[in-house]
Amino acid sequence: MDYKKILRFFFGTTLLIFLFSLLDLQLLSDTLKSVDERVYVVSIVLCLMGNLFCAIRWISLCQSFKFNIPKKTFVFIYFESIAANCILPGGILGGDVWRTSRIISESKKHGKNSDSFGKISKKNQIALISLSVFADRAHGFWLLCFIGICSFSVLLIDKHNKYLKNIFVDPSNINQLFFYAIGLLLILIFPVLIYFLYTKLKRGNIKNKFFHLNNYIIANYIFELIPLSINKKLLFFSLLSQLFFGFAFWVCLHSVGIEINILYILFVVPGIFLFGILPISIGGFGPREAGALIFIALYGVNNEHIFASSILFGLTSTIIGLLTILLSVVFQIRK
Repeated sequence: MDYKKILRFFFGTTLLIFLFSLLDLQLLSDTLKSVDERVYVVSIVLCLMGNLFCAIRWISLCQSFKFNIPKKTFVFIYFESIAANCILPGGILGGDVWRTSRIISESKKHGKNSDSFGKISKKNQIALISLSVFADRAHGFWLLCFIGICSFSVLLIDKHNKYLKNIFVDPSNINQLFFYAIGLLLILIFPVLIYFLYTKLKRGNIKNKFFHLNNYIIANYIFELIPLSINKKLLFFSLLSQLFFGFAFWVCLHSVGIEINILYILFVVPGIFLFGILPISIGGFGPREAGALIFIALYGVNNEHIFASSILFGLTSTIIGLLTILLSVVFQIRK
């Protein structure tokens, strides 16, 4: 019996029950019925574009593996993982595990490169792919925090906006906002420290000792990953992907009748998405909705509209995942 899965299901279900207890279910139902379908379709397209650029980012971070896997297969696997996020237990974690297993499977199918991935042990293959998936997530989240801090900086310049006035009416809101902004700044600084450490370890004997004390293959990939992650083209694609997701969440709010400056949403989206990675979601829902209620409520938006918009945002992934499964079935039939 897998007690971890049981515990995840228990905590996920408990969280959803608690969240629903905070809501007026009739108002939530009315809000969902009043969704502007045309506006919502825009959010689906934005999420589709965001995921496409995420797939491109992941391909770039895997360059040093020298896979014989076609890039279109990489993209398809990425979109398969979106479907897995909604189906497999653990939410995003389940999708990431799916990515890892599919890449290993495809690498065998397309043959082994004589000087790279195919010659290492399965244990190291799993470790390397898992590391690439983690790097993909971390890269995107760092840029999301960068967008958040930039948005907040612009907002602070405008002293007459009503939403910041709502925040500062309650002293507890000031504390939450302060600690949240500090958290984003610390996340932004952390990779800079990593790069500083990288430049030190890269020098002669220090680097060799590091390789000697650790798994050489993993250590070597880490050293190749760091310069890859600051490639201008990669940074641009990654930034685009996060902007698409931020705009998609904002559009979901608009689809339920909440008109709010995009900068306010871009500021809090990192916190919302950070909640979303907790591996206790049920069908892709729960943690992200909790994060949305915590952060967006600071702007004076009611819980039912926040919850509805977060559900709609989650459904964009479900729709994209279902389309991916449908395409996969069609391709299999044609074969």
